[in-house]
Amino acid sequence: MNCRLIHFSVIFLLLLPAAVPAQNISRDSAARLLNIFNQGNSSSIDKIRQLNVLAGVYNKLNIDSTLLFATQALQHAKALKDVKGEADALMNLASYYELKPDYTKGLELGLLCTNKYNSINDKKGLAQISIEIAMLYKKIGAERLTEEYIQLGLDYSKRGYNYAAAAADTLLMIFALNQAGIIFRDWGKKDGREFYYDSAFNCYTKALSLVSATAGEETLGRLYNNISQVYTEYKNNPAKGLEYLLKAVDFNRQNNRLNSLSYNYGNISNVYISLGDKKKALEYAYKTLAIAQQMNLPDRLLNAYSQLSKAYEFDARFDSALYYFKRTTDIRDSLLNIEKTKQIADAQEKYEAVKKESRINLLDTANKAKAKNIYFLSFGLLIMAILVAAMALLYKRVTKQKLLLAEQSAKLELMMKELHHRVKNKLQIVSSLLSLQSYRMHDAEAVAAMNESRQRVQAMSLIHQRLYKTDMLTAVNIKEYITDLTSSLMAAYGYNADDFELQLTIEKELLDVEKALPIGLILNEVITNAFKYAYKDIAAPSLQIVLNENSGNIQLTVKDNGIGINTENWNKKSVSFGKQLISSLCKQLRAQQQVTSESGTALTFIIPVKAA
Repeated sequence: MNCRLIHFSVIFLLLLPAAVPAQNISRDSAARLLNIFNQGNSSSIDKIRQLNVLAGVYNKLNIDSTLLFATQALQHAKALKDVKGEADALMNLASYYELKPDYTKGLELGLLCTNKYNSINDKKGLAQISIEIAMLYKKIGAERLTEEYIQLGLDYSKRGYNYAAAAADTLLMIFALNQAGIIFRDWGKKDGREFYYDSAFNCYTKALSLVSATAGEETLGRLYNNISQVYTEYKNNPAKGLEYLLKAVDFNRQNNRLNSLSYNYGNISNVYISLGDKKKALEYAYKTLAIAQQMNLPDRLLNAYSQLSKAYEFDARFDSALYYFKRTTDIRDSLLNIEKTKQIADAQEKYEAVKKESRINLLDTANKAKAKNIYFLSFGLLIMAILVAAMALLYKRVTKQKLLLAEQSAKLELMMKELHHRVKNKLQIVSSLLSLQSYRMHDAEAVAAMNESRQRVQAMSLIHQRLYKTDMLTAVNIKEYITDLTSSLMAAYGYNADDFELQLTIEKELLDVEKALPIGLILNEVITNAFKYAYKDIAAPSLQIVLNENSGNIQLTVKDNGIGINTENWNKKSVSFGKQLISSLCKQLRAQQQVTSESGTALTFIIPVKAA
């Protein structure tokens, strides 16, 4: 009786995608299935199938159990050369490492799983693993919205859809379309790419049109949720978004889908922020946290803390907002540290392997040298042959060392980019803290001082942002930087590009970061002074910035058409922090400064390319 029951359960569950059952089965149902499995007397192949089913069932109920069952299934399948069993186990393990999270390991196992399914031409399996790999690429690229990973995620979503269509599996077609929609929505968050929200909406609605009473009904909750995000984030229709979210909540409650509910509640909190309802926004943010704590998954806790920080900030309770922002940062940093620690361990392992190989090569060379000495007098021709072989070996070793140096250089470049990224993030946190602090102040001068400090931090942050987004680690595109800086300051002081004449003449585009950073801070101070004081009663304000290099000097000129300044007062020693900062930076650069006041104010800085 038990044997028949477990066979029936396994056959039923195998009809569903590996990534799906975990959300549809309660803990009690999973426990009953495990009990039946333990009492069964199946053949070895059947046990592999049953272990893989259990691994899928426990996915997101207890991921440690998923790891245990999938590992056992993989071991048995390898012993019996059961390729289907190996592929199913690898897919469950890829899903496990996605949730762990260890995206690199998950991707490695996912690609190995693809090869296994390809070898047996399993279209349904290929569809499932393609969707899983698409999700892994989405999560790898999510933090920085890296277009390379976004495109790979879309490619695998399309593969998953094509494989599902070939297998005539409507449910998997829906999952593939939904996955593509999620990735398009991520891409739409990037400045200038908002039109990808339309692509996301098309994917979701097409998936919804495939749902029927016999196929795909279990996907309704996530489709309702995802459609609501497009309405709230892109179509500016939060009421319509809330309507779809409430449908998703009803569906996911009925089906006990905790993971989906955590997304629903967070999105509802955002909608209420849009609608101006502080009480509801906090209520649903706390519901998000309650489910995240129940599931105890790092990415869900990260989302919950972030939502609470946003809701408290909207409620103007900045202490609480800052508290949950720090909780968010702690989890994000811990996840990054786990990934970095693994990368360092991998690099150390590769270094030790290369080191051992070098020792072996040195011993081999020594042995060959001894052999040449023994046979030198008697075998002249053999000596020539050995010399040729030694030269070939030396050439091979030099080539290998060059490749190793290239790899180390690439790793160093990656680490430098990560360093600039972390510095930029820390400066953004300082800027946010200054902004939060200014909200709590009532003294106008203190608020102005905090805002000026925040602008200085932003000026430094822009440098590091440009460094980690390009392949140049020590040079900055100063033309793009000055354009971004002036645009930011214009917006901060309420000037519109249509009513303001801005002339940029930047002849030297690339500038070493050691000079770019102090020059950027000098520009920030001079431009800020112009916007604050120069254009009073000026009908057509204008600003000219010229940067060029000649005779071994960099010349920077900033000229406005404002009311002008008293040059004698400017040249006197001042207690102004901005003036002191400019003087200090000029000393650092060994720069000379000149000021004239004719039809406005012109400040010129002459900076030696190589400091004396």
